[in-house]
Amino acid sequence: MQENVPIRETIGFIGLGGMGVAIATNLLRAGFALRVYNRTAEKARSLLEYGAALVRSPATVAKGRENSDWAGFARKVSESAGL
Repeated sequence: MQENVPIRETIGFIGLGGMGVAIATNLLRAGFALRVYNRTAEKARSLLEYGAALVRSPATVAKGRENSDWAGFARKVSESAGL
């Protein structure tokens, strides 16, 4: 992680497979705050060490967010988010 990077807006991020973790890591390195969700919470561990916040549902990620990114968008996840 880069030091002294100003925090920008908070982005909601759902889906932490191989591609999702890589994208989320780059967002954190760029100074964005992240709220993340994955059906397997363990996959968020490396992101939490960099300051991401793990939330309990997809709907919580999107609540109050202007931007939400979906990596590996799945029907079951979208239905549980009410999308």
